[in-house]
Amino acid sequence: MVGISIVKDGAGGYAVSQPDIVEAKQNSVGHATPIVTIDPERGTFLRFMNRVSKGEQIGLPLYMKLRDTNGALIPVNSQVDWRIEQVTDDQPIVISEEADNISYWNTNSITTQRDTENVDAVKIPFKTPSVLAGPETSDAPKNINVPGTAKLHLYLKSQAQVDWAESEFFVESEAVSKHSSR
Repeated sequence: MVGISIVKDGAGGYAVSQPDIVEAKQNSVGHATPIVTIDPERGTFLRFMNRVSKGEQIGLPLYMKLRDTNGALIPVNSQVDWRIEQVTDDQPIVISEEADNISYWNTNSITTQRDTENVDAVKIPFKTPSVLAGPETSDAPKNINVPGTAKLHLYLKSQAQVDWAESEFFVESEAVSKHSSR
């Protein structure tokens, strides 16, 4: 299991759990742009599971509280999705459903989001995008493998800019594992 998180550090900044592979980015207001980039080390790949033991639905659990520079929650009509960028791609490819309303994330604490009874509401399901999908279960891949030659991005389209010193972001650690690609 690999813990991926970005949290306030208490000193007016933020801390990244895996700084060698995870980067917090600044979004461009009004445009879909990456706010988190996950870049596995060469010779490895990260497997992101589309189903975890928590909850009943498929999807990668994503726990977050995104705030702007004034400490206000970003608008509920903000949109998020996962995209993968391979070295041969002209632009990142969307590999998940789009969450086009983030009201559940805004109205519930991280603790509530992580609760087994509520986790289905914060899952973003992967869809079958390409050869990166693992064995399929119905129309959704079982997992997405991100090799050390690719990057996984969480994209956000919002009318507000995320301030990472005021925000929190976690991927369910049970859903991420690191493997050697050799």
